[in-house]
Amino acid sequence: MSDGLTGIVSAIEQVYPQVRYQSCCVHVARSIP
Repeated sequence: MSDGLTGIVSAIEQVYPQVRYQSCCVHVARSIP
């Protein structure tokens, strides 16, 4: 889980290819105007 930074997603996919990824709901909610 992270705040949606693309570098983190890429690193997670390389190290843990079988892990599902999701964005932090707080960061998603904060980005809604």
